[in-house]
Amino acid sequence: MRIREYAAESDLRISEVKVESVNSRGGYEFSLLPAKDAAGLYRCAHRSRTAVMAVCGAKVRLDVSVPPTNAGCVSLEQFVRYKCSFSLVTRPAEVKNAFASALTWLEDVNCEGPRDPRCLPLAVFKTGRLPELDDRNGRRAFLREYRSVRSSDGLTDADARVWGVGAPHTRDLLHVGGQVLPIGFHWDVQATRDTIIATGWDRWKLRRGGYVNIHPDALVRGGSAVRTDDACRSAPAERPESAPRSKGRRRGN
Repeated sequence: MRIREYAAESDLRISEVKVESVNSRGGYEFSLLPAKDAAGLYRCAHRSRTAVMAVCGAKVRLDVSVPPTNAGCVSLEQFVRYKCSFSLVTRPAEVKNAFASALTWLEDVNCEGPRDPRCLPLAVFKTGRLPELDDRNGRRAFLREYRSVRSSDGLTDADARVWGVGAPHTRDLLHVGGQVLPIGFHWDVQATRDTIIATGWDRWKLRRGGYVNIHPDALVRGGSAVRTDDACRSAPAERPESAPRSKGRRRGN
């Protein structure tokens, strides 16, 4: 309720999604963001400035074809990092500072352009230990570590997939951190061995020598990849449903 009130005061549109409890092997339970909401949130974050405020722990299962595991899931914070502002709010008293932090982030430009590694869908681009990409030295270290020997201006991820900037094919106009990217910007991703591309809502198989287009919002299209699972096929992912706006602050809450 307090988040709704602050959003109304700032004239911000809010949407709410609920995590779902999913049982896995060994009796473990995971609090997961539903795949259609993960897709809607990630795509929305590339089309409008977005802040996420979580009121509980939440994870995203990247490969929707298998039961959740610690290795196969990422935290919601990690999933949206560099694309959204993120705050974990556990008490009403924390909401004011969370909104101040979110508004500061939303007013800044947090990306330098299409060559900035923060443009990458980092749940798909496989890495080892990730340096701090908000730091310029961290971005330089990232580019040095993943510079491709197969492409003069490309990157090679930890799954030996080569990411080279492709010629624009769509009319999508996306942004990352407030930095508008060229229309249709994407990477041509080539596989040097058989590989799986898992986004959190769909799953693709790419054979050795094949290629596919991947966009900053993790849209996978074209090329020779074969989709094997799509959790959103029956319910296309859109912006999460908007919650009703508060009509004003209630005293004593």
